[in-house]
Amino acid sequence: MTRVRRCRGWLAVLLLVTTAAPVWADADDGDPLESINRKVFAFNDAVDRWFLEPVARGWDAVVPDPVQGAIERFFFNIDTPTVLANELLQGKPKRAAITVTRFAFNTTFGVLGFFDPAARWGLERGDEEFGQTLGVWGAPAGPYLMLPFFGPYTIRDGAGMCVDWVTAVYPFYTAGHHTIGASVVDTVNWRAQSLDTIDQLRSTSLDFYAAVRNGYLQRREAQIADSRDTAEEAEEDLYYFDEDEEPGP
Repeated sequence: MTRVRRCRGWLAVLLLVTTAAPVWADADDGDPLESINRKVFAFNDAVDRWFLEPVARGWDAVVPDPVQGAIERFFFNIDTPTVLANELLQGKPKRAAITVTRFAFNTTFGVLGFFDPAARWGLERGDEEFGQTLGVWGAPAGPYLMLPFFGPYTIRDGAGMCVDWVTAVYPFYTAGHHTIGASVVDTVNWRAQSLDTIDQLRSTSLDFYAAVRNGYLQRREAQIADSRDTAEEAEEDLYYFDEDEEPGP
C-alpha cells in the first residue's frame, strides 16, 4: 500500500506540472519547463558530484567489474514481471515467451539471475516498461521533466514509472528497509558502471543540461520506435503463411 500511495503522490505532481505547462509538447516542440528543469538539474548534478559520484568511485575501486555485472543482472532479473507485463501489453507474445524462459533459466541455472546463461543460448533480454507501452499506444510524450533525484523523464514516462512500481511485485512482500537498501545498491552500482560515460559527456558538452535532455529524448524515441516495429511484426506473424503453406481449417 505504501507504494500505491507513493504513486498517487507522483501522479498528483505530474498532473499539476501538466496543467501548469504551456503545451503538451513532443521533443520537437522544445522544453517548455526549461527554467524549472535547469534548476532541478543543477540540484541533481550537485548531489551527483558531491555524494553519488564519490561513493560510486569508492564502490568501483573495491568491487570487481564481473561482480558489478552480476549485480546488474540480478536486479534486471527481479524486474522480469514489469518487462513481461509490458511485452504483453505491447502485443509481443513471442518476446514475452522468451522473457519467461529467460527468467526460469537465469533464476535456476543462473543462481537468482547473477549469471545470464540464457543470453549464451540466444535468449536476449528485453527492456520494456510502461512509458514505452504508452508511447507504442500513441500517447504523446508531454513536456520534458527533470525530477529531483530521479533524473530525466517526460510526463508520459513519469506516469509510466508509477505503473512499473506496482508491477514490480517484489516490494509487496519485501520489507521496506530491504527494498530501500537494494535500490541504493542498484543505484550506486549503475553509477559506478557509468563513470567514464558521464565524465566524457560532462567534459565534451557545451551545455551539459541540453546534452542530457537531448540524449534522453532521442533514446526514448528510439526505444518506442523499436517496440512499435516489433509489435507490428508480431501482429503480422499471426496472419502470415508461407507461399507453400495452406491455412488450417
